[in-house]
Amino acid sequence: VSIEPSHIAVNVDVRASAMVNVKVGLDYAMDASYAISDIKPTSESVLVSGPKSVLATIKYAGVSFNVGQIDKSMTLVGTVLLYDEYDVVISNPYVKCNTSEITVSVKVTTKKTVPLMIRFANGISNNYNVTLHPSSVTLVGDPGLLKDISELYVYTVNDGDIKVGQPLIMHLSDFDLPEGASVVDP
Repeated sequence: VSIEPSHIAVNVDVRASAMVNVKVGLDYAMDASYAISDIKPTSESVLVSGPKSVLATIKYAGVSFNVGQIDKSMTLVGTVLLYDEYDVVISNPYVKCNTSEITVSVKVTTKKTVPLMIRFANGISNNYNVTLHPSSVTLVGDPGLLKDISELYVYTVNDGDIKVGQPLIMHLSDFDLPEGASVVDP
């Protein structure tokens, strides 16, 4: 009687766990007037468990996206892969990760310069000579939000509010901006 195979190999290792940092890879194209201001994964690290000798070769957990043309902020979900120091995927059936997917938010912004304006409560403005300094501001925010902003009203003049020869001074932080937009420091 013979038994095949006559020899078997057995690997023995210590079971261990380790926290591994998450890196996000993003392949994209975008108009020069846009910028990515923040790439944020829902988790900065993952818990990996398995043979200690294999865990020692893991340098990071990666999630990659090929999104093509970007023109707005987005949320992406990708599969977590483990990589060694040479950026080669580590594939071992005994290595487990506490999460298989990670959600990544990508914040896209653009800048837009808009004129500063004043409203007159009674609708009549020819009684006033108004000079604004600065006369415009540059806003930064989501492209979808800024595309609808063509001017920024900073004050409503009511009869008796302004005294002749007395300047009205307002700080840029007093402006009512849409949520997600801010004034770029001059």
